[in-house]
Amino acid sequence: MRNEMIFTCNTDLQWVKKKLNSVKNVRGYRTQMAKAAQCQPAYLSQVLGEKVNFTLEQADGLCTFWNFDDLQSDYWLNLVQLSRSGTHTLSKRIKDNLKKIKKQALAQEASEIKVGQQRIFKENTLKYYSNWIPSAIHMLWMIPEYQNNIKLSAQRLRISETEVSHALNLLMEIGLYELKAGKYKATQNHFHISKDSLYSSLHHKNWRAQAMQQAHNSQPQSLHYTTLYSLDQETIDKLNTMIRDFIDECQDKIKQAHEKTIACMNIDLFEV
Repeated sequence: MRNEMIFTCNTDLQWVKKKLNSVKNVRGYRTQMAKAAQCQPAYLSQVLGEKVNFTLEQADGLCTFWNFDDLQSDYWLNLVQLSRSGTHTLSKRIKDNLKKIKKQALAQEASEIKVGQQRIFKENTLKYYSNWIPSAIHMLWMIPEYQNNIKLSAQRLRISETEVSHALNLLMEIGLYELKAGKYKATQNHFHISKDSLYSSLHHKNWRAQAMQQAHNSQPQSLHYTTLYSLDQETIDKLNTMIRDFIDECQDKIKQAHEKTIACMNIDLFEV
């Protein structure tokens, strides 16, 4: 069972029982667990029977045994303290702490990306979203004309060949591309990033900056529209629905389109 599941538990005993159930075929696990907690197996049985509670020292030993990270450790230790609390006020204080830690954990998870089912290191997540080039190369090389043509790609995006190479190395490191027989090839992996991710705002910022640059260059084929209205909440809600429906229609069209060029679409609707 993944350690992230600790955040779904409301008591320390709930976690322990789930953990033991997930390793029920592992011989001697309870003995190893008791050793890590520096207690006798009989004491562990009493904990499971709700006759006694873990001490904080025992709980701390289990943090290492389960290889918890800092947030998981904090959450676990607070669960143990909750089971030991003797007043309503203290219990409420600990429960508030648990909510804060869980919120931190969710924010941390949202700030990471997944390629397929594999979580990517945060450092690479930041590199991917730190500027617009990696995502541009990612999409541009879906077009046969540009695949494995670093020079042409650099000319198309008006960047250096070195920047293209750096982006490709990052895409390989993440797992979106691989090198076979001396040529870059896209893998079957795909991105998933939460809309609440800290990196989502970076992504929006990068491509809106590109939209501003394009608006400044006044390309005849580009469309840029910005205006302010005074209106009512009901109309805002209707516009929101219409735009979401439009985006869904666009997605259907994009799926059917041939990969011949890349384009960026930015849509914003918000109250000022």
